[in-house]
This record gives sequence, structure tokens and C-alpha cells, in this order.
Amino acid sequence: ASYRSIFRKVNDTGVGAVGIPTITTKPKGRQYERTLRVGLQTLIEEAKFTKLKSIHLLASSGEEATLLIKTALGMGLNSAKSE
Repeated sequence: ASYRSIFRKVNDTGVGAVGIPTITTKPKGRQYERTLRVGLQTLIEEAKFTKLKSIHLLASSGEEATLLIKTALGMGLNSAKSE
């Protein structure tokens, strides 16, 4: 629900980029990984209905960033390249 409310605001304001923090549980274990995966899936689905050009997902640690990248690549997403 938190991610969806962010995207409602994005649509209301028409911004082209947004930074979003992850919503997670304790930083270890299967539940933690599942929470990150479901959050990422929700972000992807909700972003489809916006005009965003860029989403910056803010991890709480280097470990979390690594896990998010691994999860995203496992879902078939490609890493973005800076211009």
C-alpha cells in the first residue's frame, strides 16, 4: 500500500523521477528476501502506469543493494546505465 500511494502522488504531480526507500523486515532470512522481492515486483507493476523515466530505489545497506540487484536480475531486469 505504501508503494502504491507513492505512485498515486507521482501521477498527481507528473514528476519524471522519484527516489523510493525499500520497505523491509529484519535484514536477514527468507522473510526479508521475500519482502524485498514482493516490494520490487510491486514497484515494477505500479511504475507501468506512470510516465516516470527514472526510479531510484534506496537500499538501507550495501548488502541490501546487492540483494536487490541480484533479485532484479533474477526477475529479468537489466541494470540501468547512466548517461
